[in-house]
Amino acid sequence: YREVMSKLSQHMHLSHECMDVFRRENLIDLSELEQTLATGKDDEGRSPRQADMIDQVDDFLIRIKHARDRLRLILIATISQGGLRSQDRRRLMNSAELTRKDVRTLNSLELLGLNIFSNSSSGEAKNQLISMFSGVSASADVDDDAEYAASRYVPAIKPVLEALCTNDLSMEDFPSVMPMPDMGPSSASTSATSSRGGRSARSKGGSSTAGASARSSAAAGSVRKKTGGASSKWSKSSTENTKSATTATRFTGGRNIVFMLGGISYAEIRHVREVSQKMGREIVVGSTDFITANDFIDDLNAIGQDDE
Repeated sequence: YREVMSKLSQHMHLSHECMDVFRRENLIDLSELEQTLATGKDDEGRSPRQADMIDQVDDFLIRIKHARDRLRLILIATISQGGLRSQDRRRLMNSAELTRKDVRTLNSLELLGLNIFSNSSSGEAKNQLISMFSGVSASADVDDDAEYAASRYVPAIKPVLEALCTNDLSMEDFPSVMPMPDMGPSSASTSATSSRGGRSARSKGGSSTAGASARSSAAAGSVRKKTGGASSKWSKSSTENTKSATTATRFTGGRNIVFMLGGISYAEIRHVREVSQKMGREIVVGSTDFITANDFIDDLNAIGQDDE
């Protein structure tokens, strides 16, 4: 009993420390701002004016303590809006107090084919990353089924995977290196069913961890989406997580191998897993690297140095 209580006490101590950082850094509002920039819509589905978003970004830059976090927010604003107007860019850079190294990192976006200055005067929010996969018709930039407001953005890999699983992937944008087999309706319906995959480490105990974090965040404000009945939605999510943890996933058809050059984020890996479970197709994903936001910023700085 003492051993169990000791572990529980340690867990609660760590949870409270995390929540203290969560509240102190105002991460709820910051995450909602980043998601609105990335999707062009807030968590209630409304499309805010770009000028209002720039004002919010400027206000946050003044309050953010760490220089790396300020640079991250300017990068999100620049990429998501397809570039910034010169006056908005100067305003944000002054508020962020960027160093010469940070400015070089920001300018390195051009080396990736992204705009750092806006080519449009309409003020309409755009997502430059989605256009990189213009051959695939994305279902939406917003995940309406997302449990949390901080995970509404849908990366470009998700519609690509959905098209792959339904055999609708564009052969022009993703050509085959060998003759493709006949993928008619009959072959799809008679595909052999396998039980590869089984249980995943992420599924085990997923509902209990999520439940604890949701209870801990009650005092700081809910991180769930404001619409759609949080309690019933959470119950549904918990049931699905428990079911996936105890039942082996059954896949149909052949194994799909996806490899991304340049790196893949952990959010993209999560969407790969979700598509695999939803479509009932086995997807093995790999990349040259698994990157975080800090890794991406370091890579941007590195290519800026190489360019000089």
